[in-house]
Parts: sequence; C-alpha cells; structure tokens
Amino acid sequence: FSHLCSGQLYERQLAELNIELIEIVSRPPGIEHLDDPAFADRVELVRSSLFGTTQAFESLLTLSGLLLQTAITAGILFSLDPWLVLLPLFAIPSMYLGKRAQVIFERAREQCAEDVRLARHFLAIATSAPTAKELRLFGTEDEILRRQEAVCSNVTDRMWKGQAASAALRSLGQFVFTIGAGGTILLVVRQALEGRATIGGFILVITLAVQVNVQMSGALGQLNGLQAAGRTAERIELLREIARTPRRATATHPARQAGRIATRLTRGITLDQVSFRYPGSPDLVLDNISLEMPVGSTIALVGENGAGKSTLVKLLCGLYAPTSGKILIDGTDLSDIAPEEW
Repeated sequence: FSHLCSGQLYERQLAELNIELIEIVSRPPGIEHLDDPAFADRVELVRSSLFGTTQAFESLLTLSGLLLQTAITAGILFSLDPWLVLLPLFAIPSMYLGKRAQVIFERAREQCAEDVRLARHFLAIATSAPTAKELRLFGTEDEILRRQEAVCSNVTDRMWKGQAASAALRSLGQFVFTIGAGGTILLVVRQALEGRATIGGFILVITLAVQVNVQMSGALGQLNGLQAAGRTAERIELLREIARTPRRATATHPARQAGRIATRLTRGITLDQVSFRYPGSPDLVLDNISLEMPVGSTIALVGENGAGKSTLVKLLCGLYAPTSGKILIDGTDLSDIAPEEW
C-alpha cells in the first residue's frame, strides 16, 4: 500500500513543504530575519531534509508491519519456551541507544549548518559567471579555494565525530542484543542436550533469533527516519513562529498598530539620530545619522563599499527598523505606518 501511494504522495508533500518554506521566508515585511544566522541555519537544515520528511508516511507503515512481525515472532518463541520471549526485550536498549545516537547526529548537523552554508556560498562564487570574472580579475581563486577547503574540512571533522559517537551507541545496543541472542541459543542447546528440546526447535530458535535481529534493525532504521522527520517538523514550526512574529518596534517606540498615510508626501522624510546594526553584529553600520530630505529634492548617496549606503536605503524602504532613532514620514514615525501602505 505504501509503495502504491508513495509516488504521488511524495511529490505533493514535497511541493507543499517547498511552498510553505518559501512563504515562511518571504512572509515577514522586513528582511531582518534573513540576516539572522540562526534563522538561516534552520532554513538550510529544513531545505536539506525535506525529501527525507516525505518518506515519513511509508516509514510509519513499514514500522507498523515490523512491530506486528515481532509480536508474532515473540508468540512463537513463547510457545517453545516462556523464557525465550525475553529475546525481543533485549532489543529495547538497542532502540533507546539508537534514538540517542540520532539526537547526536542531528546535533552535529546543526553545528555544521553555518559552515555548510558558507561552503555552498564559496562554490557559488567560484562557479557563477559574474563573480568568477571578479575572481580572475583580482587573482583570488586560490584564496577562495583555501577558504573552501578549510570550511569543508571543519564540516568533515565535526560530522565524523558526530557519526563516530552515533555509531558507538548503536554498536553498544547491538552488543546488548547479541548477548541476549547468544544466551537464548545456549539455553536451547542446553535443553537439547538434556533431551527437553528437539533439533527442529533448536533450528527454529536460531532462525527466529536472526529474524528478530533483522526486524529490530529495520524498526530502528524506520524510527531514526521518523525521528529525523519529527526534528524537521519542529524546525519548520520554529520558522513559522518567526514568520508570525510582528515586525519589531524601534528602540524608542513600543510596537503600535500600524496605520494609513496619505498617498503623497507634503513635507518630506526626516532621519532623527538614526543608528543601525545588523542582527548578531556588535558594530554600528549607521551611527547617529540625522538628515532632511524635503519633498521635490534629489539626494545622492556617495561613499565607499561598506559605508552604509545600501543599509540606509533599506531602512528608508522599511525593510529594517532602526536600532535607535526615528525615520519620520511627514512627521509620522515609519514604525507606525503599515508596510503595505508605505
């Protein structure tokens, strides 16, 4: 059943998730969230995990089948000897440790998210025509390559450590199950030597022990997939909350109900001691800027790269809110004006 419906379901689910991710990223009226490293990391983790999330339905059905098979196997073992029903219980530590291993692996992915974004950025710079031209002109190919190698090496080291710790926990769980399976086989061997078990029963127990191992390994794999899908769903919910958060107020005004303004300016735009820093940065890009822009005037912004020209325009567009100070539109604070109206 899962295979019959999976093709169309996967495509529809992936399309819906991509549409929602686009809406989450583009819904807020400003762009401050796009400069937030934590937000960008979550978007990267969600984007790279969406395909795996679409397989959650099939994993759930497969897991249900495996649990049913395990219950039947346990029933057969119980019919041979009540003590043999303990064999499936030895898989519980394996499943618990497998869950912990998945948590460690996801944590490693989260720690590497920023470096993964940076590595992709370097790759885009080196392989896109406009930026590749500049690399040739300024002779910076080797520098980009050096940084790319350093970032990729850092990602590899962190992921290797996470995978090694994850593998160690899974191996420990498998070792516990192996002890249980070995004990079960020894029990049946002893019963056979004492004449209380047949050769057929002995072979059946060995077969079922292997089967339980296969069933538990399969169930553990499906649980890991469901756990990863659940973590992706949590990240999507965090992104939804950010998208639902109202635009932050300026430092001098609390959040207010944004209102309407006239369709034409009558006096102009005033910057009153405006300062701004990007999220997560300690440095001010604009520091205590005061400026009058009367209606009908033409203003030129001139300065070096990084002087804050584009930032000032973004503030005037309402894409950012000032860290301090006010932008007045005909005397009305821009933070009091609905973004759609502005």
